[in-house]
Amino acid sequence: DRQSADSRLIQFVVGSSDMQTRAATESTLAVLQSNGFRVITDWFGSGQNVEYMNTAVTYDSGNNAFRQSGTSYYMPNSGTLNFYGYYSAGSYTATHTAGSAPTISVTDAFNHQDDLLVAAYKNVSYSATGTIPFAFTHAFAGIWFELDATNSLSGGLGNISITNMKNSGTYTLGTGWGSLGTTTAYTLAYSSANTAATSLLVIPQDFTSSNVVTVEFTPTGGSKVTLPVTNTLSTVSLAAGTRYKFTLKIEKVGVTITSVTMDSWPAGTTPAEFTKRENV
Repeated sequence: DRQSADSRLIQFVVGSSDMQTRAATESTLAVLQSNGFRVITDWFGSGQNVEYMNTAVTYDSGNNAFRQSGTSYYMPNSGTLNFYGYYSAGSYTATHTAGSAPTISVTDAFNHQDDLLVAAYKNVSYSATGTIPFAFTHAFAGIWFELDATNSLSGGLGNISITNMKNSGTYTLGTGWGSLGTTTAYTLAYSSANTAATSLLVIPQDFTSSNVVTVEFTPTGGSKVTLPVTNTLSTVSLAAGTRYKFTLKIEKVGVTITSVTMDSWPAGTTPAEFTKRENV
């Protein structure tokens, strides 16, 4: 009947209390309600796997849910479904083979700086309702720098460089990152206006002793010099969906990182572009 068919219409809710992970914030809903997102779905049954959906969904305010544009999809009468969702401002598009999780290739994270929100809801059996809860998270990590208030030297910071940053990789929806490569140096222009909200988007990775940080510093009344960071970053691991603040202290013998603190990053809050220089 019509009522039964309507209840089986596949639609997506974001931020509801039945999410698999923490509830999304209002900013998440604002981003996704304005832009929509893409859904890819696989159906498994009778020894087969089929791409069941590969479509954009937009927000339907009347039903407080995200629904397909054009063709309507309904829950099937048998089998199981894996649902994957993603949103990108422009650079990233998923590729998909039926029966496998979609993948997104990132070839130059530093220069693109496009936020990537991802979600997965898997092993869904047929039910009377087609409402699917999605919990979006950030695929990237974020980093930013702050000057320690107890600096022994006064002056201004210029560019901050980090060598051997992994700048490419493949993100598998529902799983995470793999095939990291293409190391490059990131050079950032420091500003006292930089905050967590202007974090540089980076591929999650473990820092090693090969990640060397240097800082341009112009002491008051003096000339610009390039100072090395004297302590290592090898104990720092950057996780997806987390922003990291590196606090720098300028001393005569060089620069030290006095602390690395993590900042909450509500899904769907897209950082403004960090002022950056060309890769070196």
